[in-house]
Amino acid sequence: MKHTRQLAIILILAFLISLVPCASFASGTKLCALTFDDGPGPYTERLLDTLAEKGVKATFFVLGQQAERYPDTIKRIYEEGHQLANHTWGHVNLVKYSEGGVVAQLQRTADTLDRITGVKGEYLMRPPYGSYNDSVLEVIGVPAILWSVDPYDWKYRDAQTDHDNVLESVFDGCIILLHDIHEASVDAVPSIIDDLKAEGYELVTVNELFRRKNHALEPGKVYRKSEGETVYSSEAPISRGELVFELYKICGSPKLSRAKPTVNFSDIDSYHNAHAVRWAALNALVKGYPGGIFRPDRSITREDFAVIYCRFARYLGKKTEVTADLTVYQDYADVSAYARAPFSHMIAAGLLRSDGSGMLHPKSFIGYTEAVSLLLSLKQ
Repeated sequence: MKHTRQLAIILILAFLISLVPCASFASGTKLCALTFDDGPGPYTERLLDTLAEKGVKATFFVLGQQAERYPDTIKRIYEEGHQLANHTWGHVNLVKYSEGGVVAQLQRTADTLDRITGVKGEYLMRPPYGSYNDSVLEVIGVPAILWSVDPYDWKYRDAQTDHDNVLESVFDGCIILLHDIHEASVDAVPSIIDDLKAEGYELVTVNELFRRKNHALEPGKVYRKSEGETVYSSEAPISRGELVFELYKICGSPKLSRAKPTVNFSDIDSYHNAHAVRWAALNALVKGYPGGIFRPDRSITREDFAVIYCRFARYLGKKTEVTADLTVYQDYADVSAYARAPFSHMIAAGLLRSDGSGMLHPKSFIGYTEAVSLLLSLKQ
């Protein structure tokens, strides 16, 4: 009876999730990137409160000199899953600098961000004033991100004007420019987010925008928007990075404890949800591969999902002792040794099922919607 009720809850959750236009899985979802320049400043903490309340991740093109002045705010930006990016050290016109001067402006800022966060990052850059030339692009070594929606918030300093200018110009794939050093700009953000969501937009980081649009970013190239259809759907396999981020969100996006040792993988420094991967690894929910890599874009198989699901269940204080006899299934031998116990539990609990011909398909990928609905069932 207990297992029947649990299965019923899971099926209901899966059905409800399929009805919700959640941008995490929806194909064709309209996306835009919300970006903030010139901070952090005295209003950035309030902005972060708003973003947390609204469940939105943004990209912060920070000045090195401001990062040094507001290190705790930089830590919070990083720990809450936003994207840090480089806006030079002192908001200088790079066209007027030598190649060495350009590199110094960017490197000093990058070094400061690395020191504050404790992690060596790869930072996109935005040239101040949108000013660049071929010489600048040749030495920056990273993509240059400009913008396609400019409400001129620096000029008007009026929240309603900022809101109206954004809503009048927004389009799928756009990059919105705002400045978190202006109080009116921060005041405008709640209504901007609410109204963009009402129009069907999901607000994401710059990295996430280009990833979801399947649009590669190249060093030394200039980008003002990302074109193309959003490519991820509810039936698409969930990746290791996406699964970890769902675990992280279910747990309330906890901050990493600086008293614990850092867990790192060589291939996640520029990954948009690296903080979630480190949290999951630190809590023994996931492991890496030989060579110190995580492979966040690798799709999850049914048996690997079973392993992570059971680890997560135990992390939440749930029991996973109940098991089933897998030998009654035709392809039971295909279940890897490390996954047999958790896969057996998932089958016994009715969480994973065989197909109509008695096959388990342990090496098949699990879809985004199914994986998330199963994880959410653990919170019931």
